[in-house]
Amino acid sequence: MIGPEGDPHGARLARAVLALGGSLRLQTIAEGIEHPRQLTVLREAGCDLAQGFLLARPLSLAELVAWLRQTCPPASSPIPATNPVLPGVMR
Repeated sequence: MIGPEGDPHGARLARAVLALGGSLRLQTIAEGIEHPRQLTVLREAGCDLAQGFLLARPLSLAELVAWLRQTCPPASSPIPATNPVLPGVMR
């Protein structure tokens, strides 16, 4: 919905959908994030979670396990309050 140039119609629609989700106390997730501007608009609108090529490409199981070992703390470590990929978004 939100193009790389920050399409104002798509951004307004995304904000409206996120506002609806928030008013219903639903967790919101955006998918297909490919451009930094999309992520910025969604963060500013209060989107809870996001996925897409901008954040990570599809991974095989072995690649996923390796990525998780690099980016996630061991179970005995305290879990950070925020997500390092999307600051302000809980894990």
